[in-house]
Amino acid sequence: MNLARRSPVSCFKRHDPDAPTRPPEVNHVRSWFYVALGAWAANLLFATLAVKPSVFALARAAAGGSDGPIGSEVDRLRRSRRWEIAEGVMRGNDLAMLYVMFVKPSAAESLLVVAAASVACLGIERVLARRVTRADAPIPAS
Repeated sequence: MNLARRSPVSCFKRHDPDAPTRPPEVNHVRSWFYVALGAWAANLLFATLAVKPSVFALARAAAGGSDGPIGSEVDRLRRSRRWEIAEGVMRGNDLAMLYVMFVKPSAAESLLVVAAASVACLGIERVLARRVTRADAPIPAS
């Protein structure tokens, strides 16, 4: 059977009668696909459970304020740890999915890439957050 003509849904089948005749690449493709699907599901959870509530809270706090300087409540929401972690992991998952979908590595390598990208992006987020905090700190009078 020509693999190019198979539907993408066929990779979800548990029992495939022509399994012994398939080349080993087909089983290899499944592993990276499932890792990418898991990363996408993780992004969906982070967006639903962390980002969306934070954005709504930030919008409510900003709408209640005036056109003056940013209040402490808005600033606290904007720099929350919850937001920072969700943003870093989601960005890491997005970068890892690009690599995984282009290179199509094994399951172990796919999982390692997703984990490494998430940790790297969390580290970058942390460094940038500290930089911004230091830049926004008041300058002491001399």
